[in-house]
Amino acid sequence: MHAQKYTEFIPGEVWKDTDGNPINAHGGGLLYHNGTYYWYGEYKKGKTVLPEWATWECYRTDVTGVGCYSSKDLLNWKFEGIVLPAVKNDPDHDLHPSKVLERPKVVYNKKTGKFVMWAHVESADYSKACAGVAVSDSPVGPFIYQGSFRPNNAMSRDQTVFVDDDGRAYQFYSSENNATMYISLLTDDYLKPSGRFTRNFVKESREAPAVFKYDGKYYMLSSGCTGWDPNVAEIAVADSIMGTWKTIGNPCTGPDADKTFYAQSTYVQPVIGKKDAYIAMFDRWKKKDLADSRYVWLPVLIKDGKITIPWHEKWDFSIFDKKKRRMNMRRILLLLCGIMFIPVLCYPQHLVEVGKGYSCTSVNTTVFRNNSLITHGDEQYISYYDAEGYLVLGKRKLNSELWTLHRTQYRGNVKDAHNIISMIIDGEGYLHISFDHHGHKLNYCRSIAPTSLELGEKMPMTGVDEGNVTYPEFYSLSDGDLLFVYRSGSSGRGNLVMNHYSLKEHKWSRVQDVLIDGENKRNAYWQLYVDEQGTIHLSWVWRETWQVETNHDICYARSFDNGVTWYKSSGEQYELPIKLSNAEYACRLPQNSELINQTSMSADAGGNPYIATYWRDPDSNIPQYRIVWNDGKVWHHRQVTDRKTPFTLKGGGTKMIPIARPRIVVGGVMV
Repeated sequence: MHAQKYTEFIPGEVWKDTDGNPINAHGGGLLYHNGTYYWYGEYKKGKTVLPEWATWECYRTDVTGVGCYSSKDLLNWKFEGIVLPAVKNDPDHDLHPSKVLERPKVVYNKKTGKFVMWAHVESADYSKACAGVAVSDSPVGPFIYQGSFRPNNAMSRDQTVFVDDDGRAYQFYSSENNATMYISLLTDDYLKPSGRFTRNFVKESREAPAVFKYDGKYYMLSSGCTGWDPNVAEIAVADSIMGTWKTIGNPCTGPDADKTFYAQSTYVQPVIGKKDAYIAMFDRWKKKDLADSRYVWLPVLIKDGKITIPWHEKWDFSIFDKKKRRMNMRRILLLLCGIMFIPVLCYPQHLVEVGKGYSCTSVNTTVFRNNSLITHGDEQYISYYDAEGYLVLGKRKLNSELWTLHRTQYRGNVKDAHNIISMIIDGEGYLHISFDHHGHKLNYCRSIAPTSLELGEKMPMTGVDEGNVTYPEFYSLSDGDLLFVYRSGSSGRGNLVMNHYSLKEHKWSRVQDVLIDGENKRNAYWQLYVDEQGTIHLSWVWRETWQVETNHDICYARSFDNGVTWYKSSGEQYELPIKLSNAEYACRLPQNSELINQTSMSADAGGNPYIATYWRDPDSNIPQYRIVWNDGKVWHHRQVTDRKTPFTLKGGGTKMIPIARPRIVVGGVMV
């Protein structure tokens, strides 16, 4: 009997080998050697039992040994046999069927030419807490058992082994009754500890470590200690293996991300031949029938330094190719009124109807309405007001024309085109929404579950300065946290407020009460951009009154620490709050210059800011589109159109003007 050839991963389903039998390699790991992947894992056979003496859920099967499978494509696996079998005739042996054998990992030692297996071995009552080591001349065995010990005289349970680029090998293992994670440098032959080790995540109870390296940094995926019950995963990062590890949150996104998709981490495997492509391996344990436990393999996606593991019911390797299609353009794309004025690339457009939206004002199409259409993983989300003013949320799979829509319980004052919607998805997959603001009390809520379109009750963020909110905007930060900015106060008298959402703490905190201070004389109309390095770029124009003709000057600030401290382009640190007197001026422009507010900004790969806007020269009555940018030393500005139609900006409220606010995207490093 032969199984059908697999062309995609289907997490959680029965996965069969090339002989048509379910793959039996639990709690395992992979080894890539000479063009072939080898998958080693616990071979669970026979009845699952709970010992009569057990006071906890120590379900188990008799030890059969470590199974091995081979594959060229990571999808179709050939069974190579039991490469480390049980020892049935010696009740005292670590590998006797009555004992416990878990989490085998195999590494190859280039110096010795040996394949070395490390595993967690236990006595029947779980008191041994040792590491066992076996050696083979071949990846498909047989492996010869060398014995067991407590590495560094410390308990060793859930474990993995990692070989760095320099050939040094490390064992990661849960110790001190699973309260602490040890990282131990191995000897050159990989057979025992060298004596050098560190204690990490002390009293944080982490297990099931899975380690990988990306862009010079080390990442460790792990689970909490809740027995067979699923819990939230965590990922930690370090600049060096033996250095300080920092937890950066749950990388999983999508349904049941807070329970790690009802699975537990075991290994992270780089996809050979694909840059920055990794697969996270999890076990979905079935405690009362361990032989039927399933495998959950998911892609590890890396974007702008942020690592996510999104849920997919089915997926294939093209998911890694999609992320590489982002073009590294070394030109500026300036989009004006839907026309690309500096054409670089042209893609065919295909309109897809989502639903019927409110159209008596521009509330659904206002250009300064940021983040009303967002993409998270392989899903796209949309928000708009329908014909009756209800807030509608929708989502679809990328490249699909089928939208799932949900009319929420909330309505907005759609007659005022300023009452825009802003939304974002945090690192856990929760949707955050802010809507219906033009000098109104804060309207904020979030989805009841990851990726859900159903919203919970309105709630405060910090409870401070939330009574007069205008122009709310969300922004994503590299660690899955969020930024929220808005104007507190009225036009001509408002201040810029900034909040930060911590994924780890699941709460908002105030970053800046008054970042830009109008001194009760004026306010800043701002635009914000977070670049690939996580730098926040902020530009604004001053307005002296509620009337648009009092706009003047273009200013700039940047932050490298999520908005806490701010700097000028010269590197000089701002004394906060920023005021008219201490602001950096990117371009000096007087009032009555037809200078538009709330335009667009971006940054190149070198972190240099670019601003798109328009104003008129003193000797002209025709406003022209402009680009203002900093080359790392000084500010420049350039006219990029030759318009012929004059107009003026006067008064307050929504204006009927013959041109739209520009939008700008910058790629590469501009020279």
